[in-house]
Amino acid sequence: MGDTITRFGVPQGSFPGLVVFTLHTQPLVEILQQHNMSYHFYADHTQVYASPKYITDISTGLEHFVRDLKSRMNSKKLKLNDNETEILLMKNSRQTITSPSMSINHTIIDMAEIAKNLAVIFDSDCSMQH
Repeated sequence: MGDTITRFGVPQGSFPGLVVFTLHTQPLVEILQQHNMSYHFYADHTQVYASPKYITDISTGLEHFVRDLKSRMNSKKLKLNDNETEILLMKNSRQTITSPSMSINHTIIDMAEIAKNLAVIFDSDCSMQH
């Protein structure tokens, strides 16, 4: 715990913090399952995985998922950090795939070349060079 005193919220790492986190992530799990998405929670980050049959299905599926997620979060007075949202399209280095565009609230989300997951760096070509 730090020396900072706050009037609102729950201290990070506290038991009540875990309970609050669980209460707020359960509806997220339901939305993820409705959209056939795989997921990983770590602290206050959520990673969503999708393996659609066709590349064009990625943006449509993610946009519908994000729309439903934002609706649920707004109803609970919560906010999705649009500026921290990124997409990593993983493929083998021999594939030439045009990345689909995706937007959240009319903001285009750029495709990332690399993404960090618990200190492991993944790159879009699965080259393991980072």
